Amino acid sequence: MTSHYLLCFLLTLPLQIQAEKEGDPAGASQAGIGGVSVFTSGIWAVNNNPAGLARIYQPTAGIFVENRFLLKELCFNAASFAIPASNGGMAIAISQLGTNQYHNLFAGFAYGRNFGEMFSAGIRFDYYQVSYGSEYGKGSAISFETGIQWKINDKTDLALSVFNPIKVQYKSSPPQEIPSLWRAGIAYKPIDNLQLLFQTEKSSRNGYTIRYGIEYSANEQIYLRAGYSTNPSGISFGCGYTFSVFTIDIATKWHQTLGFSPQGSLIYRL
Repeated sequence: MTSHYLLCFLLTLPLQIQAEKEGDPAGASQAGIGGVSVFTSGIWAVNNNPAGLARIYQPTAGIFVENRFLLKELCFNAASFAIPASNGGMAIAISQLGTNQYHNLFAGFAYGRNFGEMFSAGIRFDYYQVSYGSEYGKGSAISFETGIQWKINDKTDLALSVFNPIKVQYKSSPPQEIPSLWRAGIAYKPIDNLQLLFQTEKSSRNGYTIRYGIEYSANEQIYLRAGYSTNPSGISFGCGYTFSVFTIDIATKWHQTLGFSPQGSLIYRL
């Protein structure tokens, strides 16, 4: 039964995953909280919600690796670099997924800025290239994502992002549509070192997904995380540690049929 599910998953993979947008977000800290990503600030905002780049205060680089379901064919790698800019920050990002039989490449440039102390907005312009092997050829496409983050008060945040609302298609034969993705969420801090997160999202291809996350900061250096997501259902957990100019995050997701997907990311502040 497990092999049957795995075979179906691999056969439909090109239709399910468009870079990281139809899978889970870049950054092991986001993976640890169930894939809640619309509140991301700092370096991984370039991949998850460009509005979060408004909180880039120094040049920062990040790398991220995910081994989906412990299969080398589903290894997902991402790298980003961000610098402060006028009233915010800008960043570039690249990522790739797959092997020679299926290979997906993403490159993006994003800018996010503050509008006062409580509100930020951003936009990212994307280039995608997908290859289905020698038999099916390859295609490319250009799209964008935009997002906002709004701090209601000291305890409550709201966020929204929209990816590819115009549903562009890969220039391939036959053409393949890149699905749009709408995400909205609310984050609440009942106490200073505990954050509860909720995100709902709708894909034009895969329908609705609900994500829940919890993050506890033991101090300014150590973070503990856990989360749950639907469609497909799965649990996740992880931790993070900040020291000097580095932040290390590790996480894993568990799918009841396909198993574990370990992830890790490293952030370096120049």
